[in-house]
Amino acid sequence: MPGMTGTEFLSKVKELYPDTVRIVLSGYTELNSVTDAINRGAVYKFLTKPWEDDLLRANVEEAFQRHEMKVENTRLTLELQQANNDLKRINMDLEQRVERKAREVVHNLEVLRASQEMLEVMPVAAFGIDKDGLIVIANQMAHQLFSMGGTSPSLLGETADTMLPADLSAWVSSGLHPRHEDAKPFSVAGHDVLCWCRSMGEFSRSKGVLLIIAVGSTIKHLSND
Repeated sequence: MPGMTGTEFLSKVKELYPDTVRIVLSGYTELNSVTDAINRGAVYKFLTKPWEDDLLRANVEEAFQRHEMKVENTRLTLELQQANNDLKRINMDLEQRVERKAREVVHNLEVLRASQEMLEVMPVAAFGIDKDGLIVIANQMAHQLFSMGGTSPSLLGETADTMLPADLSAWVSSGLHPRHEDAKPFSVAGHDVLCWCRSMGEFSRSKGVLLIIAVGSTIKHLSND
């Protein structure tokens, strides 16, 4: 070739098309230039004339395999990069979800604490009775209502029908408690009381009833209102 040798030409090819597999088949052997081209990666193989057909075919086939392997490695590398990017994105999304969930848990815990405090300071006795009839919530006024000799019984875990009068227990367990149901009078632990009962589950997954009992001065206050 005028102006440059075959190895110089393939060096240019490498710069412009680095993914090609370059083979020199020549009848001339300039050892220094060939060695330099091979060392710089400009030439994959150098074959001399005359050639053996089987050897030439084997070298060309090997060159194709090398090229296909390189293409496959490039594809796998891109897929791995994409998978890593997807995993990073998933991890970031997961971290954000965990952070949001943690904030929700803290918020719900604060709401629960505030609700418990509100329940404790209410001037009425409040009972939470689950679907099996067990008392699962009882505030201070509830314990005071059932206190005997200055000691308060443990209401939690007891069945409502063993702690409440039969008529009140039957009314509570009837399940007929619309939202605007009026208070009903009963006698509990020797006190004339007014009772409200509301079925749970309208605004939450809770199952059971909430029983509110007003005693003494609270009844007078409610009557005056």
